[in-house]
Amino acid sequence: MILSFWRRIHLILAVLSFLFLLITSITGVILSFEPIQNELSECHIGRAPDTSVSDLIVQLEKQYDEVFEVKIEENEFLQLSVITEAGDFETFYADPKTGLKIAEIEEKSRLFVFSRTLHRSLFLGETGRLTIGITAFLLLLIALSGTILIIRRQLGIKHFFKRINRDNFHQFWHVWLGRLSLVIIIIIALTGSYLSMDRFGLLPDKQKVQHSLEDELFTDTSIFPKQEFDIFQNTKLSEVQSIQFPFSRDREDYFQLKLLEKEIIVNQFNGQLISSQPIDQFTLWQQFSYNLHTGKGSLLWSIILCLASASILFFIFSGFKMTLNRMKGSKKNSFKPHKSRIVILVGSQGGTTFKFAKEFQNRLIQSGQKVYVDDLSSYEMYNRLEHLIILTSTYGNGEAPTNSKDFIERFQQIHQKKAFDYSIVGFGSNDYRQFCQFAKDVSTELDRYDTCEEFLSLKLINQQSLSEFENWCLEWTERVGIVLNDRP
Repeated sequence: MILSFWRRIHLILAVLSFLFLLITSITGVILSFEPIQNELSECHIGRAPDTSVSDLIVQLEKQYDEVFEVKIEENEFLQLSVITEAGDFETFYADPKTGLKIAEIEEKSRLFVFSRTLHRSLFLGETGRLTIGITAFLLLLIALSGTILIIRRQLGIKHFFKRINRDNFHQFWHVWLGRLSLVIIIIIALTGSYLSMDRFGLLPDKQKVQHSLEDELFTDTSIFPKQEFDIFQNTKLSEVQSIQFPFSRDREDYFQLKLLEKEIIVNQFNGQLISSQPIDQFTLWQQFSYNLHTGKGSLLWSIILCLASASILFFIFSGFKMTLNRMKGSKKNSFKPHKSRIVILVGSQGGTTFKFAKEFQNRLIQSGQKVYVDDLSSYEMYNRLEHLIILTSTYGNGEAPTNSKDFIERFQQIHQKKAFDYSIVGFGSNDYRQFCQFAKDVSTELDRYDTCEEFLSLKLINQQSLSEFENWCLEWTERVGIVLNDRP
């Protein structure tokens, strides 16, 4: 019952959000290439990991008459605002090692701009942002419910990373990839939810940095070259967000450095620290969440996010296929249940067992038999029933598949008008301790009744062996006296 609940929750959440997850996953794959592209640029600060602020200032003073601002912009490119030797004011991207101009400030790629807007708001403004925020939260719930289902399937958290039974292509890879990308998807969902909450003011307000500027610290004596300031020599360029240079030589003007975790004000004449204030924790968490969500600052993490976004696309496809397979099953029958001598009831989690049932049904019908196939939980009164065939898998820790959980109760309540025989085939993997346990439970239950008799002894098939099943079919038909037509 608990398993069925979580499976329904997982499916409902996926159905509610699949369209928006499809959009955000596709755009997520596209956007993951932006930080990868940025990392490869000559302007990226990652090309100068050991360069200090002092090293950069030495280069800038050689090449420009005046520097107004050094900035590490959103793409992590070094951006300079300077007056050139020709007397022109320019803002451009520069090489972080040499300070030389590399490129003009250009508009971002239209593909990335379009994808980012679609990813964040669906081009619907605040309504779209709210929708995407809810989608991120639903993705978190999908990941958590999926985790519970994997734990149940693997017979406990201790066996979480053990070998997965190959039920069918879609189910196997849905579980295998889900297990592999689980942590990454939870991080994507958590950070997406956090950023949306921050956007809509659901988190505490971020505090602006306020400096206490004491006048006695603004001295213009003991002049040192800027590149010799301790703070500049000990600060890596990779730690910087921006540096505002003093506008004039007045003693009240100063250097203002915004670093990753604090803001500092430095005397422009002697490098003395005038003020240092930490950036508040909520601002840091917001930036940390943004970097985790976008891959900013890490080539490897960007690639991982790309693969995780692509895996979500596969989960949508494979989940749809598994649901479709479950819905197919018993819906197409040539004969009504009350007119069929042979009834095949199927217990299947992912729809694979139905393929065996439908194949056997078709060959029996070609041999002139009236056969009806349905879910195990759909057991009912069958007026002409002579042979009941049960084909069932086992789910989780020896439990019934979703479409079979009501069978035993219904069998106890519904009594056929005449005696019949039954045969049971269990499908599973002997890698599991509870190999074909549900088939065994059904066999034990039916053995209690005098109104039905076991026709062939319980057959347990490992790893969905087609040859074993065909041999069983031949044995069953020979005993009944039915000659199966050759396969077309």
